[in-house]
Amino acid sequence: MEALLTAIAALLTSEKLAIIILNFGYAIGGGLFAIPLCMIAYYMFNKVTPQFIIGQELRDGNIAVGIAVGALLVGVCVCTGLVFGLGLN
Repeated sequence: MEALLTAIAALLTSEKLAIIILNFGYAIGGGLFAIPLCMIAYYMFNKVTPQFIIGQELRDGNIAVGIAVGALLVGVCVCTGLVFGLGLN
């Protein structure tokens, strides 16, 4: 037990703790940056497909539209995460 406490104390030195807090800040910033981009992507996807309204199709239970919108949002978030993460390194 004492070895575990020593390891935790060594991990939380001021320099390492600053790095951990900085990485949490980057994650929160990336998330706040990705949410508006997802909203913009959904709006653009809705404009590109004028044949049907995505929200109405989802309310009607169209699983294919749900999968397509989910894939769009995941793709936007992955791309945002990569750009945000690589830009910080």
